[in-house]
Amino acid sequence: MVRELVVKPDGWKCTLEECNCGLFVYKKKIVGVKVDSIDGSLIAYDSFGEEFWGNAKTDEERKKLLVTPCIVNCNWWGVSSEEDNEHST
Repeated sequence: MVRELVVKPDGWKCTLEECNCGLFVYKKKIVGVKVDSIDGSLIAYDSFGEEFWGNAKTDEERKKLLVTPCIVNCNWWGVSSEEDNEHST
């Protein structure tokens, strides 16, 4: 059985502030997840669960970082249909 992760852009490059909630790519790496906040502030995390800042030093710089929203699909090769149902997420 072979697993393959496929990362596809889910829109055009945009600022972190404009990016929809979900995964995004920064400098050719999947590094973050942007989430909604109750008060409208920008919340984004890196792959370690830390707050994502990229190379920004201020909140205004961080909002202007260019990112690409993305989606990640997991493909399973060599899996029977019964096994596929277990690994369909």
